[in-house]
Amino acid sequence: MNKRLIWIIALMVLLISSFVTADYYPEPTRNDTKGLYEYFNYTNYVAGYPNEPGLFFPLILLALWVIIFIAVKGYTTGKAVTITSAIISFLSIPLAILKLVAPRWMYVSFIMLAVGLMWIKLENR
Repeated sequence: MNKRLIWIIALMVLLISSFVTADYYPEPTRNDTKGLYEYFNYTNYVAGYPNEPGLFFPLILLALWVIIFIAVKGYTTGKAVTITSAIISFLSIPLAILKLVAPRWMYVSFIMLAVGLMWIKLENR
């Protein structure tokens, strides 16, 4: 029974995917994939195309923020937010220098770091 269900799901996915076309994304050229930086830059541009190009790395930073926050949740919430925001702030600096992340996303991480520091200060009162 399980094998039959898996085959039915696979056939449905294959049938549905045959109708889906992704012609609204720009196709990569040879220059878009010649090196690792160009590939990341192209991926970052296409991730939010056409509305908000450049959303790949901010979403990666957000996912990392959540994962690190859950990992350090053994501390108080203020310390967890501060530790997580500090790590993400330091990760966003090279990404902003390479122009893979808009500076506003780097500023958001530093603002979250400041909020976390104030949170710790208020917890210790």
